[in-house]
Amino acid sequence: MLIDEKMRRLRWKVRRGMLELDLAFSQFLDQEYVALSDEMKVQFELLLEQEDNVLFGWILGHQPVDDAQFQTIV
Repeated sequence: MLIDEKMRRLRWKVRRGMLELDLAFSQFLDQEYVALSDEMKVQFELLLEQEDNVLFGWILGHQPVDDAQFQTIV
């Protein structure tokens, strides 16, 4: 039950203001999240706290990931 609740919360957090991010994060959550280590799951959740314009640049490769804590997860 806690896992279902956590996934519902994450599903809400991956909904972004930019369609491209919404699609990328939703797909990642559906296909990759469960296989992540606990440490990487924490990194993913922290990543979701970043601003959309920063995430957009990182995820699409338009900007280098200048924050070392997110380089692996991105």
